[in-house]
Amino acid sequence: MALIDQPSDAQDRKRRVPNLPKLLHYIGALSRAIEARPVLVRWLVALPGALIASILFMGAMPLWMPAGPAGIDHFVMPVVLFPLIWVVFFTYTCMEENLTRATLVISFCILAHIALVVSAF
Repeated sequence: MALIDQPSDAQDRKRRVPNLPKLLHYIGALSRAIEARPVLVRWLVALPGALIASILFMGAMPLWMPAGPAGIDHFVMPVVLFPLIWVVFFTYTCMEENLTRATLVISFCILAHIALVVSAF
């Protein structure tokens, strides 16, 4: 009787594997919402999105950049390179034809650098 109440391996595996059709549905809904207001989304991703992504990128650079001979290069270089990093993110979001992809790339960069900074502390 106890064997009937326990889930089978197939049911257990089904619970552990993410639901891919559901994820694709959410991505499709996101894409439709982005395509409904392309100018607004492009400017939101290009201006504050690129600024937030570049600030987080600059904040995470000391974690993976070598210290250099004086021991301060990994602190100075992110500050010096910040304008270039911002220009790269801004230009990418303005020039990318697929707005959904640009939104997902900038969002992934933001989330990845948040995770990197949080994991360091």
